[in-house]
Amino acid sequence: MTITSIGAAPEPGMGGLLTPRPLRIAYCISRTFERFQGTYGRYCGQARLLRDLGHDVTVFAVNREMILPEDEDHFGVRVHRVPVRSKSWGGPKNFMNFRKMHRAIFDCIAAGTFDAVKVIGQDLSPMIPMIQKRLKLPVIFDAHEPEIYGFWTGPRRMLLPIIYGLERRYSRMAQAVQITSNWQKNKYEHWGCRDVTIVGNQPLWDERIGVWPDGKFDGVRAGGPVMFGRLGTVYKGTGLHELLEAFARVFATYPDRARLRLAGKVAEYYEEEFARTIAPYRDGIILSGAYSTTDMPDLYAQMHISVLPYLNDANFRYINPSKFYDSIANACVVVMTPIGDMGEILGRVRCGKTIDPERIDTIVEAMSHYLEHPEAIERDARTGFEASLGEFSWKANQRQLEETFQRIVK
Repeated sequence: MTITSIGAAPEPGMGGLLTPRPLRIAYCISRTFERFQGTYGRYCGQARLLRDLGHDVTVFAVNREMILPEDEDHFGVRVHRVPVRSKSWGGPKNFMNFRKMHRAIFDCIAAGTFDAVKVIGQDLSPMIPMIQKRLKLPVIFDAHEPEIYGFWTGPRRMLLPIIYGLERRYSRMAQAVQITSNWQKNKYEHWGCRDVTIVGNQPLWDERIGVWPDGKFDGVRAGGPVMFGRLGTVYKGTGLHELLEAFARVFATYPDRARLRLAGKVAEYYEEEFARTIAPYRDGIILSGAYSTTDMPDLYAQMHISVLPYLNDANFRYINPSKFYDSIANACVVVMTPIGDMGEILGRVRCGKTIDPERIDTIVEAMSHYLEHPEAIERDARTGFEASLGEFSWKANQRQLEETFQRIVK
């Protein structure tokens, strides 16, 4: 059987000295594990960082639509998808399918030889005691979403206390918990979870630029067009309506200089509404579809300012989004809602401006500020880029990520 290879795998050791104690690690996730997905960068990135130190990592994902290859090689990391058909946005309708996923992934782990397992997301958290008790393996729980299903509306919200209760129960069983923000750290430590550490969402070496892009801002300084933009999966509630309304007002004032770039896969259930939403604003907008994480340097090279008007709701208010780290690592200013730790970081690093998506005027003011003060664009982009090479570099995550696995393996 020929296994499809996705991405180039650099020689082991690129990210640091090889570990003296290599481990066999399983990653378990209920997604299809495709390169355009928002979680892909975090978990494929983690697997690559561990592989780069000499660990043997296998990712077990789910072939939800039953159209993807069963086995692939992603940047030197093995990916195996179990065949369980389910909808990506099915919510409670997927309950029985989640049980099938648990069994199918558990059987894969049981058939292999591993030293530790990472269980990703609340959907798979019931697997934690199964793995611990039946396979006698230590487990790390990784909760990428601070409040899973926070976007639910209507009768489905009545199920959330049950879901959060199960999350609390199973996360406390794990040998360690890895999360993305200080709010999550406080939450899980308050629950009594063990070994809670923050592992950020910083882009890897081929998802970012390595040196300052001389010439990128020459046209802006000369009074040329300023490219605002947003990269990432598009679905309802991501602040798209607010961004478009603000851009329409900015474009009316600066028709020769304001431009907007949107890129990312549109969720299937949202395609028709998305087409209707953007129709009135097509002048001045550059639109493209799904992209791979390694396409980000080229896409961000076409942007000057990343605008991220996350709604301050249960779905987003506590996250530290990867789009922030992607943006500064690719020399873009960031204009965004101060969700998670972003208010503190933006205030300290001074790499952009905060906005309130419920007040469109604040988005318009931030965008207009940079149009009226083009010299500030390069200045703020440079301070963010410098922070991305230090405090927010992928290198800052690598040893911390590995040390947790080493601690829990006896």
